[in-house]
Amino acid sequence: MASKMLKEIWAAYSKLPTDVRILQYPSGDAAFSTLLDKSLVECGLDSERFPDLTSHKGLNVVLLPIYTILLRMRGVRLINFHWITGPWQPPGMNTRLKRSILWAFFVFWIRTLKICRIRIVYTVHDHEPHSQVFNNDKRAVQYLLKKSDGVIFLNPDSKSFFANYTDGKLSAVISEGSIRHPVSKSRIETRRILNVHSENILLVLVGWLIEYKGVDLIFSQLKRLPDDVSIRIAGTAPTDYQKELMKLKDESDKSNLDIEINFGFLSDTEFGEYLQAADYFLYPCRTINNSGSLNAALTHGLPVIVPQISGLNWVPDNCKVYIDGETPGTYDIEGAIDCLKLVDARKYDELSRNAFNFSEARSWPIIAEQYRKFYEEIL
Repeated sequence: MASKMLKEIWAAYSKLPTDVRILQYPSGDAAFSTLLDKSLVECGLDSERFPDLTSHKGLNVVLLPIYTILLRMRGVRLINFHWITGPWQPPGMNTRLKRSILWAFFVFWIRTLKICRIRIVYTVHDHEPHSQVFNNDKRAVQYLLKKSDGVIFLNPDSKSFFANYTDGKLSAVISEGSIRHPVSKSRIETRRILNVHSENILLVLVGWLIEYKGVDLIFSQLKRLPDDVSIRIAGTAPTDYQKELMKLKDESDKSNLDIEINFGFLSDTEFGEYLQAADYFLYPCRTINNSGSLNAALTHGLPVIVPQISGLNWVPDNCKVYIDGETPGTYDIEGAIDCLKLVDARKYDELSRNAFNFSEARSWPIIAEQYRKFYEEIL
């Protein structure tokens, strides 16, 4: 076991980049990371993803401060943090004591970056991690903001939210680029697989199914659904939330509502085929800063059904259908669906065109150029 671990540590050393000034942290297969990496390289920037060190998350946490010195020696001058979920959630580290230890290592790592004069840029994707990392994740975000040499926000509202933490610090608003997923099946074929009639209005919600997105509200609030409206939900959910959704789904089945939910990982192609088959993207979120799945829906020309909250001000009104109730903070999903029945073909084409045009204006070459200029100011 020890021998295998030593081999992994040595292999991790060989993975460290050479003659690269900028690293994107963490590594991973998120659509945002993939598209940003590709665009940065295409605009001539020497940027790579932070290397996966070993297969052990806990060991990686220990190695990070050590490898900081090696990264500096190999030419790294800037690390762009995007999120800390994933690499800072080793298996079994789920007690207050263990999370306190993780936090101590995280602070130590950031300090080693500062000591080695590796610049830190923080792209604020979320105001707080969507799943717990440390004992106080709000403090972790504030700490990163404080220690960063520059901060990138994805929308103006997010910048305003953290204004007190960026006084005198270089900051910019750079939106997320458009996200288009590939497809291998036709719209007709995908609808057939999803058991949706060709003439039905199809609403979808796909991606990471988590409580803040309000997936449970679809089941708890919908007591009726027109016969020509179908809802399909798909993606991975945390274990406890999945159990809650399954119970709600069993209850909705008693009312014979055409709602189906498919739990499990979606490939990029499957994700794209859901969007291609749909007419609207249903997103009754409780809170939000940015959403890759919502962005992808807009890129595919889907109007979005959303609440009227400040976190969605970055989405133009001309491609939204609101689900707000009669009193502030309440949602009327049934009422929103009733409104869809009043949308004729001309109006729908307008909504769809507005969504598509909005995404076209957020092309990745433009985004990459904005990142390049920001990095140059930091370095």
